Amino acid sequence: MKKRFVSAALVALILASAGSAQAGVFSGSYAPSGWSTSGSGTSVAASATGDTLTLAYHDPSYSYTDGTRSYSFSTVAQQGGTVSFSYDYNYFHRWFMSTAALSIGDITTGAMDQVVNTYGIGDSTGTASFAVNAGDVFGLIASGGNGDATPGLDGTITLTEAALPGADVPEPNSLALLGTALFGLGLIRRRRG
Repeated sequence: MKKRFVSAALVALILASAGSAQAGVFSGSYAPSGWSTSGSGTSVAASATGDTLTLAYHDPSYSYTDGTRSYSFSTVAQQGGTVSFSYDYNYFHRWFMSTAALSIGDITTGAMDQVVNTYGIGDSTGTASFAVNAGDVFGLIASGGNGDATPGLDGTITLTEAALPGADVPEPNSLALLGTALFGLGLIRRRRG
C-alpha cells in the first residue's frame, strides 16, 4: 500500500513539474490573423512564434517613378493600457537614393512616433511604448522609396518582449492539473488506508 502511494505521488510530482503552457503574447486577438495589413505588393503579418511576431512586406513592382510607398500593419487594442515592445526593422529598398522610415503608435489618435528615418538599406532596432484606449487601432507604418532602376522594396519587422493590453493569459498545462489531481487522490487513499 505504501509503495503504491509513493509511486502515485512520484508520478504526480513529475507530471506537475511540467509547468504551464506559454500561449505567447501574439496569440488570441493579437495572433497574426488579428493584424490588418495594407500597401502595394505583398504585405502580411507573416508569423508568430510564442512571444515573437514577424511582419513583412515585399513589393517587387515598385519603380522609382512611384515615389514613396507605405506598408501598414495594425491591430485593435483589446483594452486600454500601455503597449510596449522591442522591434528589429530590417530593410532593403535597393541602392540609389533609397529611403526607409518606420512610425509606431496609436493610429486612431494619430499619436505616431517616427523611430526610423534613414538610408534605405540596413537594420534598425529599438523599443516603443505608448498608451491606447480600448478599441484603438495601433501598429506600425513602414515607408520608403528609391531612385534605382532595379525595382522593389523589401522589409521585415520583428516584434519581441511585448506587453499588450488584454493579451491572453497563458492557460495551465493539462498535465500539471492531472498531476495535482493524482497527488490529491493519493493523499485521500492514504488517509483511508
